[in-house]
Amino acid sequence: ELEIPVCVLRVYGGCSGSECIIAGMCNGEIKKVFPTDVQPKHLLTHTHSVRSINFSIRRQYVALIDDENQQLFIYDSITKKTLFKHDQVDSAVFNGQLDEILCFSSQGRLMVLFN
Repeated sequence: ELEIPVCVLRVYGGCSGSECIIAGMCNGEIKKVFPTDVQPKHLLTHTHSVRSINFSIRRQYVALIDDENQQLFIYDSITKKTLFKHDQVDSAVFNGQLDEILCFSSQGRLMVLFN
């Protein structure tokens, strides 16, 4: 059970038991929920509510757009450090095969970020 309202959900497939749901909470907290574990796991905390969220293919990097400032943040899910930030972002998605490539749209332009 989640005590805080959820702003956005993303489902990530995988081998049986490794599927997960990423929940972006309205208070900025990001949680991982696995079907084999009833207790959500804290992933990281952002400063504002989350409008959009995406995981890289190996689930090391988290891209989120906050609801208040429309800023894109790339976090390392292991170190919890912010790796990249960009203003006025509409949407963002990681490449489906390579962790290091992110595509995002900002101010009518499509941009590709390589790590």
